Amino acid sequence: MSATIYERKGINMVKKIFQFILLLIFIAFVICAIVVGSYMLNHPATDGDTRVLITGAWIDEDENIKLEFNENSKFKISENDSGFVIADGYFKVDEEAKKIKLFMLPGHHDSSFEKSVDMMFFAQLSYTDLKDPAADLDKEQQATAAPATITFLVNKSNNVYNCKMPERTLDLYSKGKSFEEKK
Repeated sequence: MSATIYERKGINMVKKIFQFILLLIFIAFVICAIVVGSYMLNHPATDGDTRVLITGAWIDEDENIKLEFNENSKFKISENDSGFVIADGYFKVDEEAKKIKLFMLPGHHDSSFEKSVDMMFFAQLSYTDLKDPAADLDKEQQATAAPATITFLVNKSNNVYNCKMPERTLDLYSKGKSFEEKK
């Protein structure tokens, strides 16, 4: 009879260990869901630097790179002439630190971008010299204004992109209206 009591205690101990492991897996899943959700469900601000960043595609003709940030928190870094996607995913902008935090799902970046990636999913761009001559102009004058310019630095690499925005693809200067894509 004493062997049966020890067997029950052993079984109970195994159950408790199994429950603890399941609890840890559940907590890890919840934390991952919060991080992923904070990027995927994030909507960028429509004022400040973010307003200019999401207005159109940024192109560095010397490096043959195109960076696109849209109003749904999605980004894409691609080759300008071929359209080959180097990295894509979701982003958040920290205007105070002048950084753009990137989140990429597994397999959504090329091996050339690998050294810029932290913890398999994250990367970061820093930006400086953001100038938008059309920001203070009315709609008619915006079409003839000089293109917006910016300098991006891909952290953990030596990639510096001096970009221009040759055309605006979103009309964010509409008064009180929602985003409207230009055609």
